[in-house]
Amino acid sequence: IERVFNDKEAAKELVRFPRFMFEAKNNDKFVTNSGGSASPFINDVVSVVPSKITYTTDNKHRILTETHRNEDGEIVGELTNLWNNDRLTQVTWRSKDEERRIVYVYTASGECISEYDYRNNVLERVVTIEGADETEELYKDGKVVLRAQWEDGRKISEERVTIN
Repeated sequence: IERVFNDKEAAKELVRFPRFMFEAKNNDKFVTNSGGSASPFINDVVSVVPSKITYTTDNKHRILTETHRNEDGEIVGELTNLWNNDRLTQVTWRSKDEERRIVYVYTASGECISEYDYRNNVLERVVTIEGADETEELYKDGKVVLRAQWEDGRKISEERVTIN
Protein backbone atom coordinates (compact mmCIF):
# COMPACT_ATOMS: atom_id res chain seq x y z
CA ILE A 1 0.00 0.00 0.00
CA GLU A 2 1.35 3.42 -0.91
CA ARG A 3 -0.04 6.57 0.67
CA VAL A 4 0.86 10.01 -0.71
CA PHE A 5 0.23 13.17 1.36
CA ASN A 6 -0.61 16.11 -0.90
CA ASP A 7 -1.83 18.38 1.92
CA LYS A 8 0.54 18.14 4.91
CA GLU A 9 -1.71 20.20 7.20
CA ALA A 10 -4.72 17.94 6.61
CA ALA A 11 -2.53 14.82 6.84
CA LYS A 12 -1.42 15.64 10.40
CA GLU A 13 -4.78 14.36 11.66
CA LEU A 14 -4.70 11.21 9.51
CA VAL A 15 -1.16 9.85 9.64
CA ARG A 16 -1.69 6.56 11.53
CA PHE A 17 -3.22 3.49 9.92
CA PRO A 18 -4.71 0.78 12.13
CA ARG A 19 -2.23 -1.98 13.02
CA PHE A 20 -4.67 -4.41 11.38
CA MET A 21 -5.69 -2.99 8.01
CA PHE A 22 -9.11 -4.69 7.97
CA GLU A 23 -10.15 -2.63 11.03
CA ALA A 24 -9.97 0.49 8.88
CA LYS A 25 -13.39 -0.10 7.30
CA ASN A 26 -15.00 0.76 10.66
CA ASN A 27 -12.92 3.88 11.22
CA ASP A 28 -14.06 7.05 9.47
CA LYS A 29 -10.61 8.66 9.66
CA PHE A 30 -8.78 5.43 8.73
CA VAL A 31 -6.39 5.98 11.63
CA THR A 32 -5.73 4.68 15.12
CA ASN A 33 -3.81 5.61 18.23
CA SER A 34 -3.44 2.05 19.47
CA GLY A 35 -0.47 -0.26 19.49
CA GLY A 36 3.15 0.89 19.40
CA SER A 37 2.31 4.27 17.97
CA ALA A 38 0.72 5.20 21.30
CA SER A 39 4.07 5.13 23.08
CA PRO A 40 5.42 8.61 23.82
CA PHE A 41 8.89 7.14 23.21
CA ILE A 42 8.32 7.01 19.47
CA ASN A 43 5.45 9.43 18.83
CA ASP A 44 7.70 12.40 18.06
CA VAL A 45 9.29 10.65 15.06
CA VAL A 46 6.25 8.88 13.62
CA SER A 47 3.96 11.91 13.98
CA VAL A 48 6.06 13.92 11.49
CA VAL A 49 4.09 13.79 8.24
CA PRO A 50 6.26 12.56 5.36
CA SER A 51 5.41 13.03 1.68
CA LYS A 52 4.77 9.33 1.19
CA ILE A 53 4.47 6.17 3.28
CA THR A 54 4.67 2.69 1.81
CA TYR A 55 3.12 -0.09 3.91
CA THR A 56 3.74 -3.81 3.76
CA THR A 57 1.31 -6.23 5.37
CA ASP A 58 1.18 -9.95 6.02
CA ASN A 59 -1.56 -12.46 5.21
CA LYS A 60 -3.44 -11.42 8.39
CA HIS A 61 -3.50 -7.78 7.21
CA ARG A 62 -1.11 -6.69 9.96
CA ILE A 63 1.25 -3.86 9.13
CA LEU A 64 4.82 -5.15 9.05
CA THR A 65 6.64 -2.05 7.80
CA GLU A 66 6.02 1.63 7.14
CA THR A 67 8.64 3.23 4.89
CA HIS A 68 8.57 7.04 5.20
CA ARG A 69 9.87 9.12 2.26
CA ASN A 70 10.47 12.84 1.76
CA GLU A 71 9.48 15.00 -1.24
CA ASP A 72 12.53 13.74 -3.19
CA GLY A 73 11.56 10.09 -2.65
CA GLU A 74 14.43 9.50 -0.21
CA ILE A 75 13.78 7.24 2.76
CA VAL A 76 13.70 9.26 5.99
CA GLY A 77 12.89 6.30 8.22
CA GLU A 78 11.26 2.92 8.51
CA LEU A 79 8.95 1.58 11.20
CA THR A 80 8.96 -2.21 11.62
CA ASN A 81 6.37 -4.14 13.65
CA LEU A 82 7.08 -7.63 14.98
CA TRP A 83 4.14 -9.83 15.88
CA ASN A 84 3.67 -12.98 17.96
CA ASN A 85 0.24 -14.33 17.05
CA ASP A 86 -1.90 -11.18 17.22
CA ARG A 87 0.26 -9.41 19.80
CA LEU A 88 2.54 -6.57 18.81
CA THR A 89 5.81 -7.52 20.53
CA GLN A 90 8.25 -5.00 19.09
CA VAL A 91 8.19 -1.71 17.20
CA THR A 92 11.44 -0.39 15.72
CA TRP A 93 12.04 2.99 14.09
CA ARG A 94 15.22 3.32 12.02
CA SER A 95 16.44 6.50 10.39
CA LYS A 96 19.90 7.52 9.26
CA ASP A 97 20.47 9.26 12.62
CA GLU A 98 19.07 6.83 15.16
CA GLU A 99 17.21 3.67 16.03
CA ARG A 100 14.42 3.42 18.58
CA ARG A 101 12.98 0.14 19.73
CA ILE A 102 9.97 -0.63 21.92
CA VAL A 103 9.58 -4.15 23.30
CA TYR A 104 6.24 -5.22 24.78
CA VAL A 105 5.84 -8.10 27.26
CA TYR A 106 2.50 -9.87 27.78
CA THR A 107 0.96 -12.30 30.23
CA ALA A 108 -0.18 -15.72 28.97
CA SER A 109 -3.71 -14.28 28.70
CA GLY A 110 -2.53 -11.46 26.42
CA GLU A 111 -2.41 -8.52 28.81
CA CYS A 112 0.50 -6.12 28.20
CA ILE A 113 2.48 -5.89 31.46
CA SER A 114 5.62 -4.00 30.46
CA GLU A 115 7.27 -1.83 27.85
CA TYR A 116 11.03 -1.47 27.34
CA ASP A 117 12.28 1.53 25.34
CA TYR A 118 15.74 1.61 23.71
CA ARG A 119 17.52 4.34 21.76
CA ASN A 120 20.48 3.11 19.70
CA ASN A 121 20.42 -0.15 21.73
CA VAL A 122 20.63 1.70 25.08
CA LEU A 123 17.79 1.16 27.56
CA GLU A 124 16.14 4.52 28.39
CA ARG A 125 12.77 3.69 29.89
CA VAL A 126 10.77 0.80 31.39
CA VAL A 127 7.05 0.89 32.15
CA THR A 128 5.60 -1.90 34.31
CA ILE A 129 1.81 -2.26 34.37
CA GLU A 130 -0.31 -3.87 37.11
CA GLY A 131 -3.99 -3.31 36.39
CA ALA A 132 -4.58 0.47 36.43
CA ASP A 133 -1.22 1.13 38.12
CA GLU A 134 2.03 1.81 36.29
CA THR A 135 5.63 2.26 37.36
CA GLU A 136 7.83 4.23 34.98
CA GLU A 137 11.60 4.13 35.35
CA LEU A 138 14.04 6.30 33.40
CA TYR A 139 17.60 5.05 32.89
CA LYS A 140 20.97 6.70 32.41
CA ASP A 141 24.16 4.71 31.90
CA GLY A 142 22.24 1.50 32.57
CA LYS A 143 20.94 2.60 35.99
CA VAL A 144 17.55 3.89 37.15
CA VAL A 145 17.66 7.66 37.75
CA LEU A 146 13.95 8.47 38.08
CA ARG A 147 10.94 6.42 39.15
CA ALA A 148 7.33 7.56 38.85
CA GLN A 149 4.15 5.86 40.07
CA TRP A 150 0.89 6.29 38.18
CA GLU A 151 -2.68 5.32 39.18
CA ASP A 152 -5.48 5.44 36.61
CA GLY A 153 -3.36 7.65 34.33
CA ARG A 154 -2.46 10.20 37.04
CA LYS A 155 1.03 10.55 38.46
CA ILE A 156 0.93 10.07 42.23
CA SER A 157 4.66 10.11 43.03
CA GLU A 158 8.05 10.70 41.52
CA GLU A 159 11.43 10.07 43.04
CA ARG A 160 14.98 10.61 41.93
CA VAL A 161 17.13 7.55 42.39
CA THR A 162 20.72 8.09 43.44
CA ILE A 163 23.34 6.62 41.13
CA ASN A 164 26.25 5.05 43.01
